[in-house]
Formats: sequence, structure tokens, C-alpha cells
Amino acid sequence: MNFMSTTDLRTKSSQLIKLLLAGDSVSLLYRSKIVGQIIPQEDQLESEKKQPLSYLLKKLRPTKNFPQDYRKAYRKRLKKEYGKYFS
Repeated sequence: MNFMSTTDLRTKSSQLIKLLLAGDSVSLLYRSKIVGQIIPQEDQLESEKKQPLSYLLKKLRPTKNFPQDYRKAYRKRLKKEYGKYFS
């Protein structure tokens, strides 16, 4: 477990950031007493494990429609609008 005083927060802030990014927690000391604990956020640690943006973009792309699909959709819409006896 890592300890850091309140003055170390000002002078060694880069070291604190490195510890938090590594996933370590730091206890905060003030006048020789532990006053709190600094814990890294879980969301930040998991953001590196998320899938790349290109995979998500491929997943969101609409499917390609062929002329037969257009005809089916058009006939379905006309039947809905004009009734089942539309020819």
C-alpha cells in the first residue's frame, strides 16, 4: 500500500497519476494520521479493454438492400395503405 502526505500531493502529483493509472490505491496522510484513500476509477481502467472504434462502426452500418428488397418493401407499404386487394 502506498502512502502520500498532503505536501506530496503538490510536489509529486505525476507519481500519483502513474500509481492511479497502474491501478494502485494511495492512502493520504495528514499530520501522521490516515485521513483518506485515493482509489482509481474502474471505468478508466476498463476503457483500455473496450473494443476498437472501427469494430463498432462496422456493427452500426446499415445492411445493403437489393432491388428485390425494395420491391417487397414497396408492395408491403402499398398493401398496408390501400388494402389487401391492391394488385
